[in-house]
Amino acid sequence: MEKNGKILVVDDSIMITSQVERILKSETMELKIAHDGKQAMQTVMDFQPDLILLDVELPDTNGFTLYEEIQKRAPQNTKIIFLTSRDDHDAVLTGMTLGASDYIKKPFDADELLIRIMSQLRTKHKEDELQKMEEKASVLHNLAFRDALTGLLNRNYVDQKLKNTLDINIPMMLIIADIDDFKYVNDYFGHEIGDMVLIGIASTLAATAAKWEVIRWGGEEFLIVFKGVTQQDCTEVAEQIRYAVEHLPFHSNGEDFHCTLTQGITCYDHALTFSENVEMADKALYYGKRHGKNCFICYEHMKDLKAGEVL
Repeated sequence: MEKNGKILVVDDSIMITSQVERILKSETMELKIAHDGKQAMQTVMDFQPDLILLDVELPDTNGFTLYEEIQKRAPQNTKIIFLTSRDDHDAVLTGMTLGASDYIKKPFDADELLIRIMSQLRTKHKEDELQKMEEKASVLHNLAFRDALTGLLNRNYVDQKLKNTLDINIPMMLIIADIDDFKYVNDYFGHEIGDMVLIGIASTLAATAAKWEVIRWGGEEFLIVFKGVTQQDCTEVAEQIRYAVEHLPFHSNGEDFHCTLTQGITCYDHALTFSENVEMADKALYYGKRHGKNCFICYEHMKDLKAGEVL
């Protein structure tokens, strides 16, 4: 028969634990008993209860101290009901302030105890179901908005979410980054090693620009969206990225090699579309590609180019 819940009773009184056992005997629940704090902690870790009936006074500790230790090790959403004496009003207040799910005063009425237990178990089961739904939603979100190879955000995320959250009052910067000579890596080492390079560089970008949104824009190209930063802030991060990627080691068939990254930077103009801003960063990127690679170029500085050069 399927159990409706796992109950741990923590009380040094054999009379109390026996009474709880009799009350729950006809219910489809799995029951464990502990008579002190040490035994209780071991049972929590081994048994993973759904609900704990916890006495305030124990031979080796008090229930409030034990409550805080249990919270660190018990499964998420575990319910804890304090057992207190009839005249221990302060204990009730302390327990509820700590975050206990409920309390019941001893000696307790069998029906009242059962009702309180069943109510907390129903809440626990609902919270567990909600948690599962949230986890499932998170998985679906990752499938929709995460690149399968690198784990970075993808272009779909930009189109469906990012573009709808831009604030014209917040200064923004964009970096478009492209792996230099990536075709050679694929042709010489093979596409499996090419994927390894993409994953390694993506991880480096995500770590170096962890405060901002790093997106796999397509192929070997990445987009980084900065909010609330200056151009100087952005170029400092770009140099950190350039240096980190340049010194990132790769190995294949007994051969060590390194890759580099060229980056185009632009100050986001809210008067333009997102695509138009990306185009400006792209122009800076390809200027960098034509002038040595392994560098970063700011679009706003390109007006200083020699007259007649085609962007």
